[in-house]
Amino acid sequence: MLLRKLSAGLLLALLAGALLGSSAVPDCSPIYVFQFDLENAERQFMPQWTPDGALLVYVSGGKIYSVKPDGTGERLISTASGDYDGEYDYDASPNISPDGSQIVYATYRDSGRFLNSQWSFDIATARIDGSQRRLLTGDNVTDANPVWSPDGRRIAWVSWDSVMVMEADGSQPRAVAPGVAAMEFPPRWSPDGQHIAFIRDERERVEGTDKEYSSPLYVASLDGQVQQVAEVSATPSVAPPAWSPDEQRLAFVKPVGIGRKALYTIAPDGAQPQEVMRLASTRPQVGNLSWSPDGSEIMLNYGGRLAAVNRHGTALQRFELDVYDPAASWSPDGTQIAVFRKDDASLSIIASARREPPVYFRPSKATDRGYLGGYDPADCPSDEFTPRLERDCRALLRIGAALSAIPPLDWNPHKPIYGWEGIRIGGPHAVVEINLQWRDLTGVIPPELGQLAELEVLDLGDNWLTGEIPPELGRLKNLEYLNLSRNFLTGKIPGELGRIDSLQEMFLHNNYLNGEAPPELSDMASLEILTLRYNNLTGAPRQNSAE
Repeated sequence: MLLRKLSAGLLLALLAGALLGSSAVPDCSPIYVFQFDLENAERQFMPQWTPDGALLVYVSGGKIYSVKPDGTGERLISTASGDYDGEYDYDASPNISPDGSQIVYATYRDSGRFLNSQWSFDIATARIDGSQRRLLTGDNVTDANPVWSPDGRRIAWVSWDSVMVMEADGSQPRAVAPGVAAMEFPPRWSPDGQHIAFIRDERERVEGTDKEYSSPLYVASLDGQVQQVAEVSATPSVAPPAWSPDEQRLAFVKPVGIGRKALYTIAPDGAQPQEVMRLASTRPQVGNLSWSPDGSEIMLNYGGRLAAVNRHGTALQRFELDVYDPAASWSPDGTQIAVFRKDDASLSIIASARREPPVYFRPSKATDRGYLGGYDPADCPSDEFTPRLERDCRALLRIGAALSAIPPLDWNPHKPIYGWEGIRIGGPHAVVEINLQWRDLTGVIPPELGQLAELEVLDLGDNWLTGEIPPELGRLKNLEYLNLSRNFLTGKIPGELGRIDSLQEMFLHNNYLNGEAPPELSDMASLEILTLRYNNLTGAPRQNSAE
């Protein structure tokens, strides 16, 4: 099978799904262009707009197609057979020329030339209608991920161990970064066409430091000068850098501690690094980055969801759809998004106004709470045999009104509470566990949690929670496990937490907590694990981490 023979990096580049996006327009309804067989959905790659917005170009099953945004006029551009059972003809990674007249792409033809080679792709061009196909490279080396320069005069691509550039007609091939193996995704031209940004394929892990699977980010000039400007995250996926339209900044994803990474921008010479936004964890994948045409936002695919953050990092906006991973680009006028949806593998065009309310990464007030629930606490059923469950039901609905989640939690008082998502009922007919880790929760931690008197486990880790830790959590006298790590919590750690005599494990790392750690934490006899790292705390209470 073809897919088994590709290198891991090239596989990531070839089998990516895609997302595109940007600014608001009145009509928010999605237009479903057409739908693919779900079995072949993983083979879709990068729906791209032509510069005039008249066509979309994409890959399906090793073939390159174009289609109008309304779903009509589908046309085969490349001549690959896409045969995975016989001879292997395969075209991939199309890139549209700045004038919209041509595409450049990676191509493989199983002609028997390289019977002992490993999938040596070449670079080819063709007219946008599929005519005048021309092979530009032809050696026993994999040439992949070609990209036109902004003026259309040159083509950059990734070769086996170098980043290469040639004239648009295939002449004068030369290495701008000789001997520097790049990650196998398209190199990024600066808007003026004078520099190329790429990530070196050199992954490093340093235990116990703030570097976790990092790789160097380079900027190469056309005269062969190469400068390292930053280190980027290389796990679990690589997000290629993205130039701002004014070419003054590069966006990239950087490791900022074991278990966390952040979206950064930096000047092309490595000066003035700026953290835009910390991501909840290293584990969700971060797909390719793309700036909006006006430079005000950065689009990314975070954990399989389309999102946009403004360049100052004050708010993240998400779209209510799952999309196939990495590439991100924008419609020419910045008003529409083309994506391959995960739920039905359809290529869809949506208006960029189809967003959820912003998620703020600055401390929010209680009045800024989102809304998860749609039920009044009075809807909770009354049962003389389980009065604690009625009490806990009312508290949970108040908690739900303080949070939002993706997808929404089905906390319905007309259904048995033991079936509510993330809730476990224990022996005393009361709520003993709330586990909402990795649920895209936003809002502030509601103080009503302190009303769940029998609660033993509270796990709200790896979310987007803001604000302070409510001191009311100190009322949970039966709590044994507390996880609030990898959120965006601010303020001081309430000393009331130190009065929970039953608490055995407490995880508060990777937040923005500040001030002095309360001395009560050092006096907790039952506490076995405490993690406070990657905050802005002073003082040094006893800390034992299982990470």
